[in-house]
Amino acid sequence: MESFKPHPYVTAVLSCAMWCFYGMPFVHPDSLLVITINGFGFIIEIIYITIFFFYSPWSKRGRVIRTKSVKYIPFFISLAYFCNGVIWVPNSCGAVLGLMQLILYASYYKSTPQHYVSFNREMHKP
Repeated sequence: MESFKPHPYVTAVLSCAMWCFYGMPFVHPDSLLVITINGFGFIIEIIYITIFFFYSPWSKRGRVIRTKSVKYIPFFISLAYFCNGVIWVPNSCGAVLGLMQLILYASYYKSTPQHYVSFNREMHKP
């Protein structure tokens, strides 16, 4: 999954969204077929990308849960991921996933030896 790139699928979603907009009655009347086909494609691509992004950034969650340690999850990146999802309103899925990652971090923070947590913060300082 690490070498798998989501770019073609994100492009397909944007393309379907643009074609759906083009097929709207106030843009191009009598184009029900354009809206139907691209609306279906848009829904399928959104489902696929949601599944892809749900599992991709969480590839380390099994290790975090097994070891009960947050040394594999950088806090500030998780916080930025959540804030990005909140700021971009259409990215509510990203906000939910970011919140889940922060909850996972909070759940296992106490069980992580402090030298791992401080080392993790030192590595990600600008």
